[in-house]
Amino acid sequence: MQQLILKAKEDRRVRQGHLWVFSNEVQQHPQAQAGDVVEVLTHGGESLGSALYHPHSLISARLLLSDVEDVDEVFFHERLSAAAQLRRRLFPNETCYRLVHGESDWLPGLLVDRFNEYLVIQTITTGMDRRLPLIANSLKQLFQPRGIIERNDSTLRAYEELPQRSGYLFGDDTGPVVIEENGLRYRIDLLHGQKTGFFFDQKLNRQAAARYAPGTRALDCFCNLGSFSFHLARGGAAEVTGVDVSETAVEKARENAVLNDIPNVTFVAEDAFLFLEEKVKNGQRFDLIVLDPPSFARNRKTVGPAKKGYRRLNELALRALTEGGILVTASCSFHIFEDVFHDLINEAAVRADRRLQLLEWHHQAPDHPILPAMPETRYLKLGIFQVI
Repeated sequence: MQQLILKAKEDRRVRQGHLWVFSNEVQQHPQAQAGDVVEVLTHGGESLGSALYHPHSLISARLLLSDVEDVDEVFFHERLSAAAQLRRRLFPNETCYRLVHGESDWLPGLLVDRFNEYLVIQTITTGMDRRLPLIANSLKQLFQPRGIIERNDSTLRAYEELPQRSGYLFGDDTGPVVIEENGLRYRIDLLHGQKTGFFFDQKLNRQAAARYAPGTRALDCFCNLGSFSFHLARGGAAEVTGVDVSETAVEKARENAVLNDIPNVTFVAEDAFLFLEEKVKNGQRFDLIVLDPPSFARNRKTVGPAKKGYRRLNELALRALTEGGILVTASCSFHIFEDVFHDLINEAAVRADRRLQLLEWHHQAPDHPILPAMPETRYLKLGIFQVI
């Protein structure tokens, strides 16, 4: 096995459990191809384990759970079985969840979502992309799915110079599927929906938000398919408005409202910033506002503009809330660290001349596990605040 040697004193983070080796930490690169398994050594020659290697990526090596000679079908069967066992323990009576969450399941660069009898795969690293047939075969053996869909249209693949593609790896395209989450049903387009089709990471946070819904006039910004909106309506909101800039998403949200027989939700295709600005200008107020935007910070270079965006968005929402109103606000970018996001919300409150009580603070659902030594896996932050 080829060996990657770290520079002196660059092994501490890996020893503490972080799974990435960055290119500026490498003393000697191996004579290996992108996606090959290599052994990572300290500057003194001590082995730190096996990793998937890429010679041209910012992340040179992604460590695996244990020393392996090759990432073969036996490896995938063992790791996928362990991931499946955890999800069965988390959600014993459910068949829709994030089955594999990349590094958090020691399968770096692999995402798998389960939608009942269908599985959706993303491989965002060369090491996993090269082994896609092995992954699909292992999934077929373990789950006997009706279909396996590849959604490799993620922009993250560009970091390892991988082409974008999507389609069925196994089974036939039967059109949208209907899934259930927290007693609510959604018609999902697995081939063309956002990312892998549905955002399972907010599963428990939707339930948390719904506890504050009874009797409220609620607003769900960046509503996508309407998941927060429906939870608020079922939670007892008097009326709910869902806003999303995508007309396609709004149309699908309306279809899902009919599917769930929820009449007191209205969906609007509009930019959330402009919508909030108009409501503030006209003096219209809401009792509960949910902010669940897409990531404003795709990389470190965009952190500055992203912070301005989060601050402005939360300021507008706070201005549009009634006294005693509830703000449910989230960030899904790991580049916006937890303390930074907390400070941005406080800065927004100062600008809006509002005082806040923090009632709850949450992360992603447990089918998106967090590695304590790897802050990149703690990407989703959600706070529930009351205006006082």
